[in-house]
Amino acid sequence: MIVVDASIVVALLTGHAATSAIAEQMNRDVDAIAPAHLDVEVLSALRGRMLGKHLTMGDLRTAAARLAAAPIRRVPLESPQLLQGTVRWFHNLSAYDACYAALAKEFDATLLTGDKGLADTAIRAQIACLHIDCSV
Repeated sequence: MIVVDASIVVALLTGHAATSAIAEQMNRDVDAIAPAHLDVEVLSALRGRMLGKHLTMGDLRTAAARLAAAPIRRVPLESPQLLQGTVRWFHNLSAYDACYAALAKEFDATLLTGDKGLADTAIRAQIACLHIDCSV
């Protein structure tokens, strides 16, 4: 099982140079999960790219359709255990990133991220993690 974060999904949706490396990792582990907020975080990043003139509105609509169809199971953080696990990471991570770490820990999954800070924190916490550089 693999937990994918928004940076990975944005890279896939925008044809980033790391797309083949990401796809290779995801194909190895076909059971991909993410916190339920993934879609909003990805759409926010895509909107930022559109406002920065890196994507057109048409590109954004296409990416949103592909996001909706992505074979990633969205996991709600409604259980007390997942919520408390998320809060545990607040001293080092944003609330968004803490959700990815908590989910990986809870499901004993590998975290796939393009965020070096999240990767470093996960590794220090002994969470299996793969970092792929998705910087623009």
